[in-house]
Formats: sequence, structure tokens, C-alpha cells
Amino acid sequence: IFATCLMLVTDVYIKDLGNLLGFGEISLGLFGIPFTVFCVVGMMNAFNYIDGLNGLCASFCLVCLMSIIYFFNAFNNSNLFPLILPVGAIGGFLMYNMGIFGERRNVFLGDNGSQALGFMCLWILVYFSQYGESNFSPVTAIWLVSILFMDALRVLITRASSGLRGVDLFKARRDHIHHKLQDYGLSSEAIYSILILSTGFLSAIGLMLNNIF
Repeated sequence: IFATCLMLVTDVYIKDLGNLLGFGEISLGLFGIPFTVFCVVGMMNAFNYIDGLNGLCASFCLVCLMSIIYFFNAFNNSNLFPLILPVGAIGGFLMYNMGIFGERRNVFLGDNGSQALGFMCLWILVYFSQYGESNFSPVTAIWLVSILFMDALRVLITRASSGLRGVDLFKARRDHIHHKLQDYGLSSEAIYSILILSTGFLSAIGLMLNNIF
């Protein structure tokens, strides 16, 4: 409901998918409104899904924001300075969330916090891919959240197939990517490093492909 109201007030939503298939621009028209709502809800849940290890969810958001700041050179553009503010806030939060100041000073996102980060990232990506003055392609936005996207999609497919077999779709289970890595015996620190370095690498590839094509 909030996303729909925000779209009606700001007129910001996914109007086209760019030249996604190489045959020209894919315009969504009015279908872009429900499609944007679907993407907002999906991204909010994807961030919530990944919030299973300290620092993981906030760091995914941080990589996404830093990639956008780098692409648009926000440090040298006063109009884009507000993009830097959440980076500082997330950096301060991570120091407490990851126990840098001691275990007694830990703080956590909770469902509202992780979903708020997901909403912020999605809305920023939608805005710059649809209304930005540079050549930031809509498909590049997917690269910046590719691991989150693939994890949510895989979980959705596996749970849907389980539902067809009579298994409760909403039953809690260990089927997210960090759970799978834990089952392989990796430590929380190793999982965090692998996932954050991977999303940083994929984000760099996405920005590079955007500049080339």
C-alpha cells in the first residue's frame, strides 16, 4: 500500500526495462505500476531473507549504494549528496551489529530494518534506471542485487515445488544461501566474506557492462 501511494504521489515506477533482449526498448506502460509493486515487495523480502548473519543484510545494501555513488560520482555532485548519508548511517550500524565495540553493545535490524533497507535500495535503483540523466540501464540494477535476487528466486521456486507436494509453504526452514554455506561447514566470517565479495564483484561486472554496452 505504501509503495502504491508513493508511486501515485511521485510518479516514479518502472516504465521500461530498457533494451533487455537486444530488440529495442521494452515499455511496460501502465503494467509498470503493479510490476513495480511486485518488485518492491520482492526486494523487501529478499533483504529480509538474507538477514541471517550479523552484518550481511546491511552490507549488501552498502555495496549497492556505494556502486551507485561510484557510478554517478556522487562525491562531486552536490545534488546527489543525500546518497552518501545512508552510507554513513549503515557504516555506524555495522560497527555495532558486527560486535566491533563488544558483544554487550550489539544492535540488530529486525524485520522492519531489513525491509526498510530493501525498500530504499529498490526505490533508488528504480529512480536512477528510469529517470536518471545518465545511461544507467535497468538491467544494471539487477547486477547490483544479483545474489539477493537469485537467492529469493531459488527459494521461491523450491518452496513452490514443496507446496505442490503438500509441504507448508510458510514453514521456517534452512534454505537460504547462507544456510546452505553453513551446512557445508563454513564459519559465519567466511560466509560473510564470500557473499559480500561476490556481490561486490558482480556489481563491478554490471557497471562495466553498462559502460561498454
